[in-house]
Amino acid sequence: NLRFTPASAGAITPPIPGSFTPPVDTPIVVSPRDRKLMNVIGSSLSIHADLSSVAPGDLHDLVVDELGRMYVGDFGYDLFGDQPKALTDLHVVVPDGSMRAVARALDFSNGAVLTNDSRTLVIAETWSCRCKAFERNIDGNLPGQRSYADVGDRMLDGICVDPG
Repeated sequence: NLRFTPASAGAITPPIPGSFTPPVDTPIVVSPRDRKLMNVIGSSLSIHADLSSVAPGDLHDLVVDELGRMYVGDFGYDLFGDQPKALTDLHVVVPDGSMRAVARALDFSNGAVLTNDSRTLVIAETWSCRCKAFERNIDGNLPGQRSYADVGDRMLDGICVDPG
C-alpha cells in the first residue's frame, strides 16, 4: 500500500504513516496497516522489519532506546473491522531488523515511554485503563512487570515522561 507518484514530488506516503529517526543513520517510516517498519533511503523505501506475522493488528505507538532498539506495539486485532478485542504482545526490533516478543498479553498498547534512566519501560493500555511498568535488562528484554497506574474508567491514549 505504499504510494509514490510523480505528483507527490518525491514524497513517500504509506497509509496513515508515522515516522521517526532512531539513533542510527537511517530514518524509519512506520506503515501501520502493512505492519512494517521501512527504511527511508533517498526517495525510496526498503523493509527494515516486517511484523505482519507477529502483530495481529495495525502497528501503533513505539519508543526507541539509546541503542536504536524499537519497542513496537500494535492494536491486537483489526480495530476498524468486525473483530472482537484481543490481547497482544510488545515486540522489540533491533537495529539489524530482527525482532522478538518482550511482553505478552497487553490490552491495546497505546503509548510507550522509557524513564529518564532508561531502566523502565512504561506502556499505556487503553482498554484496561492502566499503565504497566517493565524493568529493562541491558539486552533489551523486559523480565519483570508491575502495575504503574490505574486510571479508573478513563481510557489512555498516549503517554509521556517529564524530562526533568
